[in-house]
Amino acid sequence: MSETKTAVVILSDPTPDTEESLARVFNALAAAWEYGRNGEALVLLQGAGTRRPERLRDTTHPAPPGWRACGS
Repeated sequence: MSETKTAVVILSDPTPDTEESLARVFNALAAAWEYGRNGEALVLLQGAGTRRPERLRDTTHPAPPGWRACGS
């Protein structure tokens, strides 16, 4: 059986910190986690999303548990 490989690209800008922006990140991390359970998943941060890691390291931001679950 071949192993599935998936890349999830996050382009969402963290600066506005709107519910929509946060939902995009949660959805991307949830998809990466789900795909990772059945194969390999890679989370790529591109464009405005490259500002995301700094925000995701902040323990007061609601996304870090998902970020850590993805192995980041």
